[in-house]
Amino acid sequence: MREAAGADVLVIGGGVAGLSVAWEAAGLGMGVTVLDRATLGGGATHAAAGMLSPLDEAHRGEALLRFAVCGLRAYPDWVGELETESGLSSAYRGGGRLGAAVSESHVGPLRELERVAADHGLRAEWIESADLPAVAPALALGLLGGLLLPDDHRVDNRALAGVLEEACRRRGVRLNPGTAVRSLLIEGGRARGLRLEDGRTIECGMVVVAAGAWAGRLAGLPRPLRVRPVRGQMLAVRPSAPIASRVLGSPDVYLVPRDDGRLLVGATVEDVGFAEANTVEGTVGLLGAALSLVPSLGSAPVVEAWSGLRPGTEDGLPILGADPEVEGLYYATGHFRSGILLAPVTGRVFRELFAHGQSSLLPPELSAARLA
Repeated sequence: MREAAGADVLVIGGGVAGLSVAWEAAGLGMGVTVLDRATLGGGATHAAAGMLSPLDEAHRGEALLRFAVCGLRAYPDWVGELETESGLSSAYRGGGRLGAAVSESHVGPLRELERVAADHGLRAEWIESADLPAVAPALALGLLGGLLLPDDHRVDNRALAGVLEEACRRRGVRLNPGTAVRSLLIEGGRARGLRLEDGRTIECGMVVVAAGAWAGRLAGLPRPLRVRPVRGQMLAVRPSAPIASRVLGSPDVYLVPRDDGRLLVGATVEDVGFAEANTVEGTVGLLGAALSLVPSLGSAPVVEAWSGLRPGTEDGLPILGADPEVEGLYYATGHFRSGILLAPVTGRVFRELFAHGQSSLLPPELSAARLA
């Protein structure tokens, strides 16, 4: 059975990356269809913490760090436009982030981040140990100092997914959750469409692979796409009183406040294939690191535990843009831990690609051209 999709663009994957691309494409007047194997806004998008912290990417290279800073700076206007179009809130919040040194080994890396922040126009302030209680009273006594990053923001990633979904719908994007793609259809060096798991084929002008950790499992790719799942376990606790209005963290854990009073505790980084589960070891590790940072959390009930699979790549960098050999085939995957942060700039890259055939925002190091 062959079905015409009536779409210029088919997006495989309804997470934050795929929905961002779809929204931008629809804004150009293109017909867009999104297909997701499960639920829209699921997977790594649902499992994230929503921190907008570009310096977390400092160790993954200058190109990604610059791209991440671009994502941070794009957020206010991007999320404002989405919220206006959708009529919904993403709970985008400021407040910054305070990273504390629990041990002597943490001091050097945090002071290095202070220097990197200055190099990229981000504010950073070292807080001496004696001054930490005034900045964050809930922190444990005896910490060795901390780095305050006022420009770090946060968003409720699950709410953001709903905002994106509704904004896409209002732009006429066809949204199809529960629709698994079996393979790409490539003929004569060009992407022609997709074959679904139920045997149907859908034709289109362009295909965007935004399937996260599952991207490499698609059949019909022109070459192996080395995207692997990297599990992250997380918890939510509910303190009896607010711990802080900003993100708190150490190199071992982060604590993210939510408007509803919950505090997210994350996250592990585990190469365990496609196993999604919370483990005793992971839970104990997260709670131990959280208690070392904020001892009063010992009495807080755990109200949720979950895990998700981040899309990792061999070189640690996202894979964005046009396939180097197959016309009409694009990639928006491999964002690893930064999918929420990079959503605005990922979408804008594709807006430029679809409108002009190239993007001034896309660093060569992140381009899919490196797949050749």
